Amino acid sequence: RVAITAGHPHSNCSPKQNLYFLRTHQTGTSSVTNIFYRYGKEHDLNFVMYPLKLHLNYPGRINMLYLERMMPEKGYNILSQYTRHHHSDILRIMNSGTIFTTLLRHPVDQFLSVFNNFDLKQEMKNLLPHHNPYEEFFRRPDRIAMLASDSVYHLIQNSMSFDLGLNTPHFKNSTAVDQFVEKIDREFHLVLILELLDESLVLLKRLMCWDLNQLVYVKLSINKEYSLSISDEKRKKYRLRLCVDTTA
Repeated sequence: RVAITAGHPHSNCSPKQNLYFLRTHQTGTSSVTNIFYRYGKEHDLNFVMYPLKLHLNYPGRINMLYLERMMPEKGYNILSQYTRHHHSDILRIMNSGTIFTTLLRHPVDQFLSVFNNFDLKQEMKNLLPHHNPYEEFFRRPDRIAMLASDSVYHLIQNSMSFDLGLNTPHFKNSTAVDQFVEKIDREFHLVLILELLDESLVLLKRLMCWDLNQLVYVKLSINKEYSLSISDEKRKKYRLRLCVDTTA
């Protein structure tokens, strides 16, 4: 849909400067967010943010009263922080005509990155020092998930869908999941895919009518160690556990 409507390379269009980029966890959003920070700074745009924070009250809802009280005269142009998606909240604080985007990646690799970067791996090593922490987690995930802190627990299963607004009790409700997928398709203009990031940014270029050199990026926080630590069989098994993210 985006590839057709976002604009032909030879068509006339004006650059769009209002953008909502939902940062999902451990999907490569740091690299992409730097693109938007750079563009916003170059064009003197206004960002949505809390002082000294990368997130907007995550995993709770945005503090709307604070953001409305601090809203610049010309409104907010770019929101590019960690938050849970609530469509009505974004419409309330962002300028009219804002483009909705986010970034996703393969669910198993995303989970492994969460596991590796949010202390679960170290917790497993402390409890079972002679076991592969990933393999042990896959052997009894529900029991070991209880080791996670409250701030991390919701990132262990279908966390991309959670970030996009689906509540945990609905993960096993097929009707709710289907409605959720349809809702995201309606509300987002473009979903970037980490494994196809270059191609995704070409679509973003067309959608935003930006120059290609404005989308140059540097890969940040690269760590491939975790992806090599489990067997293909375990990857397939855990993909079933991440059923909603896989569907989405």
